[in-house]
Amino acid sequence: MHRSGTSALTRVLAIAGCDMPQTLVEAKPDNEAGSWESQPVVDLNDELLASAGSCWDDWRPFDRDWYESPAAGPLRDRALKVLRQEYGDSRLFVLKDPRICRLLPFWTNVLSRFEARPCIVSSIRNPLDVAASLEARDGIDPFVAYLIWLRHCSELDHVRAASDAAARAFGRALQAGQQASRECRVLARELAGTSEKLETTRETVAERDRRLDEQNRELTDTRKKLQAARHTLTERNQQLTATWTQLDATRRTLSNRDRELSSTWKRLEDTEGQLGASRQTVVEQDTRIAELAADLDAARRGHLMALAKRGQRLGFDHVEVVVRPTPSGSSKHEDAALDRPWSCAATDGCWRA
Repeated sequence: MHRSGTSALTRVLAIAGCDMPQTLVEAKPDNEAGSWESQPVVDLNDELLASAGSCWDDWRPFDRDWYESPAAGPLRDRALKVLRQEYGDSRLFVLKDPRICRLLPFWTNVLSRFEARPCIVSSIRNPLDVAASLEARDGIDPFVAYLIWLRHCSELDHVRAASDAAARAFGRALQAGQQASRECRVLARELAGTSEKLETTRETVAERDRRLDEQNRELTDTRKKLQAARHTLTERNQQLTATWTQLDATRRTLSNRDRELSSTWKRLEDTEGQLGASRQTVVEQDTRIAELAADLDAARRGHLMALAKRGQRLGFDHVEVVVRPTPSGSSKHEDAALDRPWSCAATDGCWRA
């Protein structure tokens, strides 16, 4: 993962005897000691990610179908050419780029064609520190940085099996240094009784011997630190596994909630459509009621006028039409009166209906 101490780890491997690439990436203000990466390898990885619709800070899974795409073949050939240019016939070299953990199937295939057996070494750093570093260097939001870190670390399953092999290879390098130191001591004893020229050679060998001893002590200390770091990484890996399980559970819960919300939203849309139709029906019914009320009022007036004319034809001097109010006493008492049968009577020269 980027900003996780991969440059420092690569430098340690270089001190231990690993060859570096011919064309190193230039040092930058955010990494003044240098990143110890091959510039052609970095450029090729960026081109590879772009051809797959991705980039170095993409937290989404890499498209595995790309490895079988037409673009993969030419890039594999170019990668093989880059390895030959950068490392030649080196028997122990460092191929370092944080992007590689996202592209392991590609590079393991190319290294196989290069007739090199990879020993994979991964550097893990606290995601809070990684996020803070990415925010300071690139302005990346911490939440996005956590996702990028998690995506890179999810590839640990690909390197976990190779970690023991890497440790054994490093141990063999230490043993080779110790053997070289012993051989120098034997050579120094053989040259002790020779001429002045050989004495100078002995002093030179002794100086080399002291340097090798010092380097051997440094490598021993580094090995102890690496063993402690490995133990820490094992514990961190267990913690990450538990965190990953929790994230999976959270993702499943969010997926279930999303389906529930989608169903609820669909029901709300259906209800809204029904309410709209009901509102339209109510408006139409109100309009129809108003029309019927107008027709009823007109019919009531016509009926009353007909009663008055009937009384006049019967010869009554005074015609009075009486309509009883409804029990509620509202202004709609004529409606209740018209619903009842009409009866007429003549009293004191008046026509009552």
